[in-house]
Amino acid sequence: MDLEKTGDEATIFDVPLGSELSSCFVVLVGETKRYEFGTRPAAIAFALQSAQRLWKEDHSVSVNIEGADHVWRLFDPFMKPRT
Repeated sequence: MDLEKTGDEATIFDVPLGSELSSCFVVLVGETKRYEFGTRPAAIAFALQSAQRLWKEDHSVSVNIEGADHVWRLFDPFMKPRT
């Protein structure tokens, strides 16, 4: 899996809420990368672990998670809210 950052851009992991009609939960990275998981917790865990790995390599990363209220919330790699 290639998640390396290019240039000075931040990497953002988007975790949409998902659909009641689908058993697939996704993590979107940038505009081109998509990873699928069988559970929402697995998708969130992947996003956080990947973000932490890039953060340790001195990359700028965030995790953007859509809540059950359909509001997107931005977090750092350690689940601290970003403002």
